[in-house]
Amino acid sequence: MYDGLTVVDISSATYREWMEYLTKRGECERRRAHQMGHPLHWYMNNGFYYTP
Repeated sequence: MYDGLTVVDISSATYREWMEYLTKRGECERRRAHQMGHPLHWYMNNGFYYTP
């Protein structure tokens, strides 16, 4: 039964920080992919996109 606890546990601040992290991470990945001459999906398909 879904009681909405997962929604209560996630505050707007935490969600905002998480989105900022994903945005900065995405920009870094796109910048590195552009420098290496590979499209972003190449890194995603080869598993590099999810490595820190």
